[in-house]
Amino acid sequence: MNEIKRFIEKLKNIPGSADVFNQYRDNIPGLDIPQGASIRSKNLELYLNAMKDSPILLLGEAAGYKGARFSGVPMFSERQIVEKEIPELSHLPLKRTSTRTRPFSEPTATIVRKALREYSVKVIIWNLFPLHPHKPHDYLSNRPLRKQERILGLEFLLEFLKIIKPEFIIACGKIAENALREAGIDAFPVRHPANGGKRRFLEGLEEAMKIYLKKNAKMRSHKHHN
Repeated sequence: MNEIKRFIEKLKNIPGSADVFNQYRDNIPGLDIPQGASIRSKNLELYLNAMKDSPILLLGEAAGYKGARFSGVPMFSERQIVEKEIPELSHLPLKRTSTRTRPFSEPTATIVRKALREYSVKVIIWNLFPLHPHKPHDYLSNRPLRKQERILGLEFLLEFLKIIKPEFIIACGKIAENALREAGIDAFPVRHPANGGKRRFLEGLEEAMKIYLKKNAKMRSHKHHN
């Protein structure tokens, strides 16, 4: 079993609760198609394999009900699966898993993925807490993370970093920024695009990319001179 498969198996072992849903392990009749969890696990595996050589990681907060909850892929919605909106993912046989007629569409996923298409660098996206935190028994809702969820998320993030090994990390939002800082991991902070943060997110992303490209050019020229 390769390291990505092993990583996903560990994710599947996290038990859900009244206000945390493990989308890689469980299905809710009426909301999920019967094979939903295994399709989401496969979607994630396809995504991680396609993007594992990305030099940049963009870290978000948690799976949202309009995004990774049904797609299995961070900051990625069912609509983006159906419309094959992301060029580098359009060849992957990703499938949607909700029972809804219309696929879920997430504003954050739309903003972030569209913004990343402006750059020629591959960027992998992960969430600090990879599961879906929701209001008790309200499966189509989101809620802020608790401290213990941030701690658990960090354990998985450290494992994720061993597999992906990004050269540069962008922390999207305060939760991601604080978690990385507490772990002593260098990251460039940008505003989360939700709740009116789109403009500041785009400005922050542009600045982060400039810094990365400059740093990368320096490293390349240093290697060239050596």
